[in-house]
Amino acid sequence: PCEDCWSSSERQRFTKVYRNIPGPQCTSFILGNVAIMADYKKRGLTFLNVFQDLSLQYGEIFVFWRLWSPMVFLTNPDAVKTFCSDIKTFRKARYKSERGFDIGQVGGVSFIGTHSILSDYGGPIWEHKKRVLDPAFKILKLQSHIPKLYNIADKVTKNMECMQKEHGYVDVPVAIGPYTIDAITTAGFSVKDEAVLAELKKGLTVLASYFKELIQMSVWKRMQPEVLRGKIQYEAEATENLRSIRNTGKKIVMDRMTDGSYGSVSDALDFIIAANQDAHGNVDMEVCMDDFMTMYEAGNITTSTTLGFVLAELVRNPRVEETLRAEVDKEWTAKGISQSSSNEDIVEALKRMDYLDAVVNETLRKWPPAGASGRILDKDLTICGHDIKSGTNIMVSQYVMHRHPKFWDEPEEFRPERFKDTPTQNYTFFPFLMGPRRCLGKNFALLEIKIFLAHWITKFEFGVAVGKTTKEIQAQQALVYRAINNYVTLTERK
Repeated sequence: PCEDCWSSSERQRFTKVYRNIPGPQCTSFILGNVAIMADYKKRGLTFLNVFQDLSLQYGEIFVFWRLWSPMVFLTNPDAVKTFCSDIKTFRKARYKSERGFDIGQVGGVSFIGTHSILSDYGGPIWEHKKRVLDPAFKILKLQSHIPKLYNIADKVTKNMECMQKEHGYVDVPVAIGPYTIDAITTAGFSVKDEAVLAELKKGLTVLASYFKELIQMSVWKRMQPEVLRGKIQYEAEATENLRSIRNTGKKIVMDRMTDGSYGSVSDALDFIIAANQDAHGNVDMEVCMDDFMTMYEAGNITTSTTLGFVLAELVRNPRVEETLRAEVDKEWTAKGISQSSSNEDIVEALKRMDYLDAVVNETLRKWPPAGASGRILDKDLTICGHDIKSGTNIMVSQYVMHRHPKFWDEPEEFRPERFKDTPTQNYTFFPFLMGPRRCLGKNFALLEIKIFLAHWITKFEFGVAVGKTTKEIQAQQALVYRAINNYVTLTERK
């Protein structure tokens, strides 16, 4: 059956099939369990909080009805392992957000398309791309990007200092966001032209805002005439910016292929071009742009979100910041690590900082950028003792697994030590997913995050912005899970 549209007979058959699977009562044949999500939204919570509570109530497998379509959630580590590793049985669906609308395109213009490394369902095209792109993100290959990343970290630092002087606090997403875009553009694509950087940043900012508004808006609200008129106008602006980004990307690719540098730069752009070449060296430019957009978006948004949550947690956990500062002073500052240090010395310093690793991992545990992942079951299968039919939407939530009390002690507490004291149970911690479809950019993201943090910790002590930051971290679901109203103060270290 179709992943999204079920005939009347199929709905009846599937309704009967899922009666034996635990889950909340489906109170409406058309609306399913939407009322539950609406109730949580009124309380300022997200769909991830819904699934977290349902997992505690119903156990390792439960069904939730998104309108008339069933979603089966898994929280059993063995089932999660199969979900991640068996990509033929658990097939990638057409890429959508959790709210159900397609982000493969905007206004008829391809965004990440249907055959990018992220969106392709997992056939031969995807296998070829993964094989070609994987080497671009190996640790040894990424070391060459360290000077660029360090330079960007210094630019963010200066921007934060200016914001502190002007406002008395730092608006973290505003301070960091533009520069994590620079990181993927300059390190990943080797773009140096400031005008091109500005054009790409402008376009991506508009697109991110467009998707955020759509995700936060209910289906019914989107259908109201006044909202629909605004959405049409907003979509037109987003479409124009998307078209501009893709045209800029095409120029970047064509310049690389015609100036004689292709194949010698060995950055992500070189590998993207190689992944989209046929046997005669011809490049499918539109599909190439789908991969360009995927790397560009994923390479920016995950990093900026995680850095935002790290700072939010540090100011609420002074003991953690103090312990991290002591380690950075010992392994970074005392050993003279700076922007002029060799790539090898910086990598060795990062390897020695176990507590920095633990802080980043604990942040990714509590606040995974991708809160949930979905697949389509490609054959009938028994999962956790229940017979599940082919065509079913199977869901695994990083957010739920990372906060499940069955796997974590005091899961709501921010305790980096848990990653030093005891090994984590397999398939209970996977912020970048696991298996063949794990995030290709994991190593790049972690390298960038750690360089930024180590540099900031040498410069500042972070504090709560009085009157601006609440005691509890406020999170919002957009394309990824992100901290909102995230303000900190900076005290320069002497």
